[in-house]
Amino acid sequence: MASIGLAVPAWRRRGLFLFAASAALFGLVLLDGYLVRAAPDGGQRGVFEAYYRARDSSTAAPLVAYQLNWKGENFYSGNNVALFIASGAPMRAYLDARKQRSESTVYFVTERSRVNGLRSELGAVRSFAELTPASVSHELSLVRAEL
Repeated sequence: MASIGLAVPAWRRRGLFLFAASAALFGLVLLDGYLVRAAPDGGQRGVFEAYYRARDSSTAAPLVAYQLNWKGENFYSGNNVALFIASGAPMRAYLDARKQRSESTVYFVTERSRVNGLRSELGAVRSFAELTPASVSHELSLVRAEL
């Protein structure tokens, strides 16, 4: 409707006002409504908040990014995360070194679709718990494993 008002010279001023008002209203709805509700879809903030709440601050259990390279894990952890984009022998060596130092709890952040792969790659562990529901992040999950 506003575009039609811009096309007719006599209506141009009203059409421009209507167009600007529509754009401002649309922007307001997107910023204050839609984006706030859509933020957990792929964001990592909620997952890292859950990690900092769940870990014991005296031992500061390590965080591992399992087959994940989104760069948010570096931002939210202050570059204090072990990255294993391709798992296998390097990750196994990392976990074995943790076991030798009697550090049995390890947290993993990974895509929700990779949780079962992580469980099978870890093998026999004392406990394996997915800590974040889909309401925190639809894409990512925080997992605590007791080695």
